[in-house]
Amino acid sequence: MAATKNDDLVILQQQNNLLGNYPILLSRRVQGKKVALFGHGKNFQSSSPNGLAETFKRWWSRRVDWWFAYTVECARVVQHMGFPADKITVFNNAIDVSSISAEMASLSKEHLSKRRDADFHGSQNIGVYVGSLYAGKRIQLLLDSADKIREAIPDFHLIVIGGGPETALVERAALSRPWLHYVGPKFGLAKTELVALGDVVLMPGAVGLVVLDAFAYGLPLVTTRSAKHGPEIAYLVDGENGVIVENDTDYPAAVVHLLKNSDERMRLAENAASCLQIYNIENMAKAFCNGILAALSHDGKTHD
Repeated sequence: MAATKNDDLVILQQQNNLLGNYPILLSRRVQGKKVALFGHGKNFQSSSPNGLAETFKRWWSRRVDWWFAYTVECARVVQHMGFPADKITVFNNAIDVSSISAEMASLSKEHLSKRRDADFHGSQNIGVYVGSLYAGKRIQLLLDSADKIREAIPDFHLIVIGGGPETALVERAALSRPWLHYVGPKFGLAKTELVALGDVVLMPGAVGLVVLDAFAYGLPLVTTRSAKHGPEIAYLVDGENGVIVENDTDYPAAVVHLLKNSDERMRLAENAASCLQIYNIENMAKAFCNGILAALSHDGKTHD
């Protein structure tokens, strides 16, 4: 706390369990010095959004001078708790996906076509799941949906990349489904090549920064509205750069529709790729810096 006493602005992470935040908040409030928070505004995966932890978080999180929100959805959460909109900076949280873009550029269409012919019988209907395998990702829904997609599109294949607590679930399913290819965790060019073989990213469960990976791969991502997404779901706009299915039961049909309509799929894919011009670490850094300058120049008192 002593290290921050002469600073014009201190920015803290919004987490209840960071106990060091509270004395800093209190001391700077007494001193009349500025303090800001950065974070989600709430726990998007909380099973008790109106429980004690989230209620307490809402109470103390609005007693600051400025807010740095991960996404526009986070900003809406912060406004809803009663914080002024003109004191919120949306910096659009991002990661560096330039390596994926470079790897994609290194893969020739001829090479990928030969790989499709050799490993997937030339199918032009390949879905890809890439990520951790745990309950929040709704792996069972993914597998059930894949069965129904295969019924509608006989040459459909699903590549599952990743590992986690529900690995065994996928491995068992793959034993009786030769069109289900579980390849385990992959990294770098090996992962990128597998995803590049796909036509659509299947992610019925939680979506977070993986949406930026999908943009970099140039593939539309299909998810569900009901999943407990991270704040970066704000980047996925239904019908523009991906698909958000309202009802879980409609998930297979939504994927089938996309696979059978190449023009629509390509439109979504192109829009997804173009989103990287907005959601990237350079723009994130600029937005955060501009927010710092705005917070420092603002004369308003700490919000109560």
